Amino acid sequence: MAVGAGWGAGLIHGGLIVVVLFLMVSDPVLGIINLLLVTASIPLSLAVWGVGLVLATPGWFLLHRLGVRSRFVAAVYGATLAFAAVLGVLTGGFDLIPPEPGSSYSASAYGIPTVIDDRLTPYGWFDAARTSSVIALVAAIVGWVVAHVAYSPPKEPAA
Repeated sequence: MAVGAGWGAGLIHGGLIVVVLFLMVSDPVLGIINLLLVTASIPLSLAVWGVGLVLATPGWFLLHRLGVRSRFVAAVYGATLAFAAVLGVLTGGFDLIPPEPGSSYSASAYGIPTVIDDRLTPYGWFDAARTSSVIALVAAIVGWVVAHVAYSPPKEPAA
């Protein structure tokens, strides 16, 4: 499981570091600050993916006991679990938690309202689902890697 968390955190941060290094060409000072922030966030990302793997363990155990042990199933399970968890977080409990009385929080992204009076707009749901889909894609890769490591036969040592 730790290998999968490491791969997930590494994939995300590797891509971020490449983007930051690319942006350093236009503004070296801002690029260095961003590079430091991305590097400092690696332990946090590893912790988040580790918690995700811990939460996935009961379902993984059930699938293992039922004999469902393919990489494809692991990838689908990881993507589904991550999508649901991230969507739940981004939508404030799937918008089921009532707002505080008298609250009128509103927000927008790119000039399009995402939250009006503490309730998600259709675009807010779309934006949350889009973000959840990206995380689910990475989680599918992590699930595939974890299943690959867990269920591949051990390699014979070279003589």
